[in-house]
Amino acid sequence: MVYRRVITEPFVVIFPSDHRLAVRDAVELREIVGETFIIPSKTAPTSRVVIEDYLKRSGLDIIPGHEVDNITHAVSMIASTGAVALLPAYPSNLLPWSVTSRPLEGDPTELHLCLSACSLWCPGSVNWPLFLHLAVAHRFSCIWR
Repeated sequence: MVYRRVITEPFVVIFPSDHRLAVRDAVELREIVGETFIIPSKTAPTSRVVIEDYLKRSGLDIIPGHEVDNITHAVSMIASTGAVALLPAYPSNLLPWSVTSRPLEGDPTELHLCLSACSLWCPGSVNWPLFLHLAVAHRFSCIWR
């Protein structure tokens, strides 16, 4: 099995643009205690587990009030309910004016996007087409940053 990390995304706090935390450059996790909190549903199991583990390690009492199935659902819920969410940073540039994001202060949790594949064509040797695909994917991920 070949694994190649393509990109690492930090989690950010996403909330309405008129939220009290919108004036901050970065947000401490403890500042969202008591807020209505949104978490990905089981349709995004990796994000959900990473967020649940991060909240557990923080020792803070942050209990999800709603679950969302995708980024669009999350943005809609945040805009309509005034809730907050921890989500990967990648949609931050796609948010409507009514929703904004801020990085977490300290050591935020991250999500690693990896490609993996078995070497089926050439057992016991390097799968050159796969190797080249992963190398190109890595190069493009560096360009996208």
